[in-house]
Amino acid sequence: MEKSRNNIEKIDFFFQQKENKALIVNQVNEEIGSFYLLLVRYFAKLNNTKLNFNQKMDVGNDSISLFGDEELDIFASTSKTSLDKIIGNNKKKIIFTDYKAFKKYQRLMGCINGYNYISDIKYYLEKILNIRESELISFCQSTPSLTYSETSKFLINKENYSKETGIFETTNFIVKIRKAIFDSKSSGDIRKSFLNLKEEVKYKKFNFLAY
Repeated sequence: MEKSRNNIEKIDFFFQQKENKALIVNQVNEEIGSFYLLLVRYFAKLNNTKLNFNQKMDVGNDSISLFGDEELDIFASTSKTSLDKIIGNNKKKIIFTDYKAFKKYQRLMGCINGYNYISDIKYYLEKILNIRESELISFCQSTPSLTYSETSKFLINKENYSKETGIFETTNFIVKIRKAIFDSKSSGDIRKSFLNLKEEVKYKKFNFLAY
């Protein structure tokens, strides 16, 4: 019986094996998708694999570069026409798409469901990076797009990072903004929703510069 793997183990296994040529990722949204792209970059580096982001859908038979390195194409598409063409080529690839397309194609290839990002972030920090700081894990779960920058800062300077109190303030503030965004969308107030989104982006940028 084949071993049941979580999303991160699936990505790791995909890089190591030669048979399966495609992996599809339901990225949910760009922020969560950026976390899974981080995982792809991590395992690509670990396996000496070059990532190609040129989005060209040429049919080819070789996934080995002239220098002997493995190559992997990265695509982002929700178009059925484009996806059919991408899946039809013989190159090894990872496809980032939405949930609708993910459901349609998941039986044809390996799949990563981004809705599991909360547990995936915890696994990545604890099992892959050996980080067990609950504050940092919670922060990355609330802001997946900042996982790389925050874990990098922690690994460089663990002592000082563990003493930071701003991490809770940031998490609580972003949660508050997101609740306001949800409320404004529910009430149909588009202008208020837009202003809240701008506030979240601005706060994240400021927070990144402040550390």
